[in-house]
Amino acid sequence: MAKAKIKIDMKQINKFRFWIGLGVLALLLIVLSYFQLTAIGGEKEKKAYAEKLKSVKGLNDFKNGNFLPPWSAREEKLKTQRDEIWNKAWIPQRDMQTWFKRDDIWEKKYDSKSGKLVWSKFDPNIPEKLSMNANNEGNWRYPSEPIDGTTLDIYKDTLYLTQFHNFEKELVDARFPVEFNNGFDSLMAPITWKRGSTPTAEEVWLAQESFWVKREIIRDILKAIQSIGAMTPDTIAKDEVNPPEVKNRKRFYNSIWEIDLMFEAVEREKFISPRSKIMNVHQDRRVMTLDNPVAGSTTEFVLRQGTTVVPLKVQGEPLGFGQIREFLKDKLVLPFSFDIAKDFTLEQVFTSKNTPIKMINALELARTSHRMANLKLVNRSPNVLKKDTGGAEEPAEGGAGPGGPGMPPGGMPPGGPGMPMMGRGGEGGGMMGRGMGAASAVKDPTLINGIDRAIYIHTTDQCRHLPFAMSLILDQTIMNEVLASLANSKLRIQLTQFHYQHYNGYKSLNFIAGAAGPTDASAENSGGPGNPGFRPPVAGPGGPGAFRPPPGSGGRGSEDGGMRPPGPGGMGAFRPGGPGSGAAATDGSGDINIVELNLYGVASLFEKPGAPPIAPPADASK
Repeated sequence: MAKAKIKIDMKQINKFRFWIGLGVLALLLIVLSYFQLTAIGGEKEKKAYAEKLKSVKGLNDFKNGNFLPPWSAREEKLKTQRDEIWNKAWIPQRDMQTWFKRDDIWEKKYDSKSGKLVWSKFDPNIPEKLSMNANNEGNWRYPSEPIDGTTLDIYKDTLYLTQFHNFEKELVDARFPVEFNNGFDSLMAPITWKRGSTPTAEEVWLAQESFWVKREIIRDILKAIQSIGAMTPDTIAKDEVNPPEVKNRKRFYNSIWEIDLMFEAVEREKFISPRSKIMNVHQDRRVMTLDNPVAGSTTEFVLRQGTTVVPLKVQGEPLGFGQIREFLKDKLVLPFSFDIAKDFTLEQVFTSKNTPIKMINALELARTSHRMANLKLVNRSPNVLKKDTGGAEEPAEGGAGPGGPGMPPGGMPPGGPGMPMMGRGGEGGGMMGRGMGAASAVKDPTLINGIDRAIYIHTTDQCRHLPFAMSLILDQTIMNEVLASLANSKLRIQLTQFHYQHYNGYKSLNFIAGAAGPTDASAENSGGPGNPGFRPPVAGPGGPGAFRPPPGSGGRGSEDGGMRPPGPGGMGAFRPGGPGSGAAATDGSGDINIVELNLYGVASLFEKPGAPPIAPPADASK
């Protein structure tokens, strides 16, 4: 089909051309009116925008009465939430920050004739500010609280050392079997205060913190030993037939022993039967001794039921793994208060001869690991502990020499970051100096006694993070118990690095808590209140109370590029001549896999909530 063509009839267009032209004109007028109206509206909007822009130019604060209340409410809510978390974190640590109780202060002296340590109660003058209140909290709650010079002198001359004696007495009462390298006083390293000078409040708080932290870490070691010695009750199979004389039977085990206790009763007498047995279940499958009269070692347990305590010594020849033997030559009569029909607990009590943790070889604060060697140690928050400069200008930070902040001249010490320079003999080697050389041991000393302030890796108004390092000589099989105890510490310890190596020829020198150790028995060195007693050498850049390794502890290079410091024992070879002498083990424990465990960690110390802010200096506005 062909498409139709459109034809334009010009006659009709010419006929109606007026009306067609009128319609086109009207359409054009409408379009022109639209563009004119829109142009006028745009000018008005542009003018209005310019006026508004001109009115807001130069304004810096857009807040008004409706702006602040929501933000203030949000701020208060966040502060309340922060304080709740802060208080929960502080509660487990509040018992660590202790001062002094009149009925709980001991004096220790060494008898000049016998050379033994003698404990006696001591009743000193305790100022109200340094005492513990009825709520078992120290009356000096915050470092920002003012304190008089007389109280500070009493603390320095009398009270400071008593807390070391109290802690040593605490360990003696707990039968803490671990040896302290070169003695308790050497490891704890109390500060030797400058004679004739009153310490500042800042120095007292720094000294107290050092004591509190070291004490808590050693308590964690005690908890590790107690967890190893704890015996777990075991079920007795129904098909096991008890002898007719046995009235009751209990079985316990730990990672070393399994004990099968059988109880008998004749009339009113109750006793542990000689039929009771012990089995060697040591996880290392080694031969274990029960008692060794030559070496003086024994295997001891304690039964506890309420306030009743029953010691139990196991006798007999050495036991191979899996062997079972009766361990009593005769019956062990029980106290009348002990009820054999009721539950009780059993724990192994370790002595210095058979303890799985042999020695605390070293313990130092403000010691960063290799992985944190690049972090600069800082002071406590100035809002919590005021830096006492005696009115003098504060020195510029990092003025320790051309090697950079806290570094000896010439830059990095040998061995890589985190690796201390090894001194010769007693000249300041080992872990001294916060992991750097002797020239930078005290980077920011306090005004009177030169105590280092820069000991934290991070501080806030709520918390401070204190690095530390420790070296232990122990049985390799119980390393995990030690690490777990430190991880569960009240100090909220984060273990950052550890290394262990075999330690051959350990030999005990019996420097346990309560032992005379290297302390001179003369009256001048008795260590009683007001008397300095045994001290590490004071001279040298390590600062007052800094630890020094024993003479002849020389060193060697580190094979791992700085992870452990030089010296055969790592961490600066902190050991006296005895343990490192290469002599065979003489503790009667047989072939024990002894290792040296060097570990680094960070302790989180929380400030007491609610500390009043420190007032700014009088010339702060100038």
